[in-house]
Amino acid sequence: MNPDIKNKGNDGSSEEDDSEFDGQKKVDCENAMIETGLMNRVGEYYVSTVEVWERIINVNPRLFAFPPVDHFITLFRNNNLAENYNTPGKFCTAYAMGQIAS
Repeated sequence: MNPDIKNKGNDGSSEEDDSEFDGQKKVDCENAMIETGLMNRVGEYYVSTVEVWERIINVNPRLFAFPPVDHFITLFRNNNLAENYNTPGKFCTAYAMGQIAS
């Protein structure tokens, strides 16, 4: 079992409830994704995943990223991304919900 994924209930829900969502962690994660080039800002509030994020990681073996994006890149390169956080946007949401070990 991947130690980065916290236990899920039979319905796929986390042991933790939505009250544990940390909006600042999500914003910080998205900003780090933007700095790395895996996401971009559209307008003042909307952030979207770059369509070629996989290629960006694959063609840049020395791609630098701040936490938690460095962890996302390592998981991607080792083919260990869980389906529920297999894109930069999903990863930031899971990170903000405490589903990714820091």
